Amino acid sequence: MAQYNDIKKICDDLQKTGQPVSLDYLLTQITGAQASVVVHYQKWRNEQAHKAPETADTAFSSDFITAFQQEAAQFAKQHTDRLNLQLEQAIQAEVNAAEQNQQLQNELFDIQQRKEQLEASVTEQQQKLATQTEKYAALSEQRDQANEKIKQLTEQAATAEQALASEQQQLLQIQQQLADATAIQQQLTDNISQLTSASAEQQEQAEQQQQKQAGIIAELQSSLEAQEELITEAQQQAEQSQQQLTAQQRDSHEVQQQLKHALQHSEQQQLDLQSKLAHSEQELEQAELALKTAEDGKADIEKLQQQAKDNAVKLQQQDNEIIELNGMLTEFESRLQIATKTETQALAQSRRLQQQLEQLQQGGAGSSATDTDNELVEKYQQLQAHFQQLQDNLAAQEQEKSQLVAQHEQVIAQLSARESANSTSNDNNEQLSALQQELSQAQSALKEFEADKIALEAEHDVALAKIEASSSQDHASTADIEKAQQQINHYVNQISTLNAEHDDAKKETKELRATIATLQQQLDKLVQAQQAPDNGPADMQEMLNQLKASNAMLKQQNEMTANHQVEQRETIRQLREELQQHRDKTQDMQLDHDRMLKQKTQLEQQVGFVKDNAAATIERLTRYREQAQEKIEKLEKKLSESKVSDPL
Repeated sequence: MAQYNDIKKICDDLQKTGQPVSLDYLLTQITGAQASVVVHYQKWRNEQAHKAPETADTAFSSDFITAFQQEAAQFAKQHTDRLNLQLEQAIQAEVNAAEQNQQLQNELFDIQQRKEQLEASVTEQQQKLATQTEKYAALSEQRDQANEKIKQLTEQAATAEQALASEQQQLLQIQQQLADATAIQQQLTDNISQLTSASAEQQEQAEQQQQKQAGIIAELQSSLEAQEELITEAQQQAEQSQQQLTAQQRDSHEVQQQLKHALQHSEQQQLDLQSKLAHSEQELEQAELALKTAEDGKADIEKLQQQAKDNAVKLQQQDNEIIELNGMLTEFESRLQIATKTETQALAQSRRLQQQLEQLQQGGAGSSATDTDNELVEKYQQLQAHFQQLQDNLAAQEQEKSQLVAQHEQVIAQLSARESANSTSNDNNEQLSALQQELSQAQSALKEFEADKIALEAEHDVALAKIEASSSQDHASTADIEKAQQQINHYVNQISTLNAEHDDAKKETKELRATIATLQQQLDKLVQAQQAPDNGPADMQEMLNQLKASNAMLKQQNEMTANHQVEQRETIRQLREELQQHRDKTQDMQLDHDRMLKQKTQLEQQVGFVKDNAAATIERLTRYREQAQEKIEKLEKKLSESKVSDPL
C-alpha cells in the first residue's frame, strides 16, 4: 500500500525541479491501490493550497504588512475557494479518466488474449480440415481403383460369355449333324420296313438284304458313337467354360467383398471425422459464450463458414452415394436383362428339341410292320411322353445347356433301344434311372432358382435401405440449414446491440466535450486572473499549468474515444459484409439441397420402376416354378407307375 510520505517526497521533488506534478506520473511511479494514491495526492494538493507564503525582509512596517496580508488573504480566499472547487473537479475528472484508461487497457489486454486463442483455434481447425481433405482424397483414389478393377472383371466376364456363346454355336452345329444322322436312320428304317413287307417267297433274299442292312446299321451306329464322342467333347468344353465363368464370378465376388470392406472402412473413417467435427463444434460453441465484442462476432461468422464447408462436404458425400445407388440399379437391371435373355434362349432350344422329337415320332410311326416294332413304338411313345414332360419342366431353368445335352443322350439311347432286337427290363430300368436323374437335376435347378429369387429380393431391400439413409441425411442437412439461419438472426441482434452501444458512446463523447468546454472557460478565467500583477498566491501559475495539462489529457482521451468509435464502425461494417456473405452461402446451400431432393425423387422413381419389373419377373418365374413343380409331380407319378408295371 502506498504511503503518504512517499507520495509527498515525489511531489516535492518534482515541484523543486520545476516539473509539473500529475496523477498519471504518480500512478506510473508507485505500485499499489489507485484509490490510496489519489487520496494522498489530494491531501498534498490541499496542503499546498493552504500553505502560507514565506515572509521576506521588506522596507514596510509590520502594521502595513499585517493589514496588507489580511486584505490579500481575504481577497485570495475567495479566489482560493473557487480554485479549490475547480481543482477538486479537475482532480476528480483526472481520477475518472485514469480509471477509464486503466479499464480500457485491461479490456484491450483481454481482447488480445481472446484474439490469440481464437487465432490458435482457427489454425487448428484449418489443420484438421486439411487432414480431412487428404483422407477424403485417399478414399476417392481407393474407390477409383476399385471401380477400375470391377471394370476389368466385367470385361473378362464379357469375354467369357462370348466364348460360351461360341461353344454354344458349336453345340448347335453338332446338334444339326445329329439331326442329319437321325434322318439317315429314318431312311434306313423305311428301307427295313419295305423289306420286311415283302412276300414269303423272297424271304431268303430279304434276309440277305437285311444282313446287309444290319451291316449298314452297324456302320451307322459306329458313326452315331463318333457323334456321341463329339457331343461328349463339346459337353466337356462347355463344362470347362462354365468352370472358368464360375471362377471369374468367384473373383468378381471377392473383389466385391474387398470393395465392401473398403466402403465399410470409409464409413468408419467418416464416422470418426464426424465425431471430430462434433468435438470441434463444441469447442466453437464454448468460444461463442466467451465472445461479446466485435471480434467475437467475427469468430462466430468464421464458425458458420466452417459449418458451411462441412455441409458442402456432406452434400458431396450424398452425391457420391447417389452415384453408387445408380450403379447398383444399373447392375440390377442388367442382371434382369441377362435372366430374360437366358429364358428366351431356353425356349428357343426347347422348340428345336421338340422338332427333333416330332421327327422321331414320324420315324416311330413308320416302323409298325411287326409285333416287335409295335412294342418298341409303344415304349418309345411312353418314353417320348416322359421326355416331353421333362422338356416342359426344364424350360424355365438356368442350366439349359447341360439339360439339353442330357436330353440328346436320352434320344440316342431310345434310338439304340429301337434298333435292338430284344428289349429287356434292364433297358427299361436304365431309362427309368435316366429319368430319375433328370428329375433330380430339375429339383436342383428349382432350388437354384429359389436362391436367385432370394438374392434379388435382398438386393432390392439393400437399395431401399440406402435410399432411406440418403433421406435421413437430407433431413439432417435441412436441420443444419435451419440452425445456420438461427445463428444469422442471433448475429443480426448482436449488430443491433453494437449499434446501440455506439449511440451510447456518442452521447458520452458529447458530454465529455461539454466538460472540456467548461474547463476551457475556467482556464480562460484563470489566464485573465494571472494577467493582473500580484493577484493571487505564488503557486497560481503552477495550478494553471496543471489545469492545462489536465485539459490536454482530456483532449487526448477524446481523440482516443473518437478512434475507438471509428474502429467500432469499421468492425460493424466488416460484420455486416461477412453476414451478407454467409447469407449468400446459405442460399447456395439451400439450392444444393433442393437439387439433391430432385435427384432423390428421380432415384426413387427409378427404384420404383425397377421394383415393378423385378416383381413382374419374380411373378413370372414363380409361375414357371409352379408349373414345373406340377410336371415333376406328374413325372414322379408316371415313374412310379412304370416301376410297378415293369415287373409285370
